[in-house]
Amino acid sequence: MEPHRGWRQCRKGHGAVILLRGFGLAQRLGLVLALLGAVVALVTGYYAHDLGKDLLVRSTQAEIFSLAKSTARRVGVVREEVSRDLLTLAKHRQVVEMLRQPSAHDAVDLQHLLVSMLRANPLYLQVRLISQSGYGMERVRVDRGLTEPEVVQGDDLQEKGHYDYVFSALELPAGQTYLSRLNINREYGSHQAKDIPTAVLSTPVHDTDGTLVGVVVINVDLHAVFSGLGGELPAGFDLLLTNSDGDYLVHPQAHKTFGFERGRRMLLQQDVPQAQALVDGRSQQLLTTLDRDDYAQRPVLAAFIVAKVQGNSAEKKLILGVTRPLDPVVAQANSLLYGTLKVLAGVIAVCAVLAFVLARVLVKPLEQMGQALTVFGRSGVMGDLPVLRSDEIGALAREVHTMGQQIGAQMSQLRDHQEELQHLAQHDMLTGLPNRRVLQERLSHAIAQAQRGGRTLALLFIDLDHFKDINDQLGHEAGDALLVALAQRLRTGTRTADTVARMGGDEFVVLVDSPADKDHIAAIAQKLLQVLQLPVQWQGHTLQIGASIGISQYPQDGQTDVEMLANADRAMYRVKAAGRNAYVFFSA
Repeated sequence: MEPHRGWRQCRKGHGAVILLRGFGLAQRLGLVLALLGAVVALVTGYYAHDLGKDLLVRSTQAEIFSLAKSTARRVGVVREEVSRDLLTLAKHRQVVEMLRQPSAHDAVDLQHLLVSMLRANPLYLQVRLISQSGYGMERVRVDRGLTEPEVVQGDDLQEKGHYDYVFSALELPAGQTYLSRLNINREYGSHQAKDIPTAVLSTPVHDTDGTLVGVVVINVDLHAVFSGLGGELPAGFDLLLTNSDGDYLVHPQAHKTFGFERGRRMLLQQDVPQAQALVDGRSQQLLTTLDRDDYAQRPVLAAFIVAKVQGNSAEKKLILGVTRPLDPVVAQANSLLYGTLKVLAGVIAVCAVLAFVLARVLVKPLEQMGQALTVFGRSGVMGDLPVLRSDEIGALAREVHTMGQQIGAQMSQLRDHQEELQHLAQHDMLTGLPNRRVLQERLSHAIAQAQRGGRTLALLFIDLDHFKDINDQLGHEAGDALLVALAQRLRTGTRTADTVARMGGDEFVVLVDSPADKDHIAAIAQKLLQVLQLPVQWQGHTLQIGASIGISQYPQDGQTDVEMLANADRAMYRVKAAGRNAYVFFSA
């Protein structure tokens, strides 16, 4: 019995070997190579998918951080715009006279002025002139009504000296503004502003001899500001904003906002415990996944940054956050997985076909190929292949090499950051301004739109005067610092709808869309000349420079982008020839 049992076990153990012996050498080698190719493809596909998913998450994180930072910058821009209006009013002659010695004539003129300001600025809820005397008595006040601005007069004018936006602003030197704490407006008689989230900005007003006479106050509709900020985010993204204590000011769930005004505080750190470090000042940014409480059913990626409030303010900082649901990220990862599986299926199929078609091979080149594929599976780097052979082995080696390149190319594409590459292709690396290519595209597009809509355009070609002298005297580092500073001034000195581009060297171009008239264009050019002449401090040196500006207009100065640029350039050289530091229109 025992000899027979041992014989049967031997036959079972060697069954696979006997089966393989039924194939020829080419078939056995083909089978082994096919299996090896499948393993390599699966390993490579696994690492490619894992790497792609990681890059996808990193890209999403970078995107929401970028959105959070750009939104924070936008909040600062809103304050700068309101501050400019405050300082303009504070220097107005009739404003000073009205606060120093009120008169009915000045009151009527200023009421018309403030009504026009409210009509032109939909974010403004209220503009007031408040005297230092009379316990902070309102001298001129215009509120936003349901349809038109409303002038408040007589007994409806109130004493406001006990509010911080009055007594704190009165302590400031001229030219500075004060931002009160962001809250719900509870002041009596504020018309449409009642019970609306409001920011109050103010600035002191001084007489010509330096005597303090009062303050100018502007109430800003925070609901409109926040709605605008949220509307600038891509679809599916939500905006979160808190004050320095973590109280929600903006939240997708409206009942959580301004809870401290309703007797029940709703805090960021209650929903996101990690955010306590932002409130305490131990951290300036936070990236996390929210997947509990309100986010249990739909987790989100969230990025928070601390935006310090510049200047004089009751609010020392704001915490701004942007969230994006994880569902789209997961969907993209699944799509990546399906694509990887398709590639793997194709790779495995090709490997199998090549393995069995190219059966008559030598053992040594097969071993060489197997080693190369093993190295590729482990490190992603293809080893040496017999690609120079002219027989079937050489053809197979070349096919495998091609597949390796394709897989490597796909992995490389996953690592590329498309937005960064696009930005580098379209912007000047030194100043961050759009480059010549982007300008020409926007100019061509603007001309096409102007032709259809019957609008006008203006092109300001700016060349810095004596810029080469700064490079020669202080070096290119000084010149670069000056270019960066002047580029920033050009940005802030123009509208967001206008395009500021660097053509190269010390040449800049400003594209003004739909200017009101020639005087409007001249005012813009004069403003830019003034801001460009302001000195720039660099490493103990004062850098100061002028500019020559040539102006072409559409349609009278050109029908194409090439003509507009050429004529603006010609006008600029006329300025150079006439003595520099001025602007000239190409045509009258």
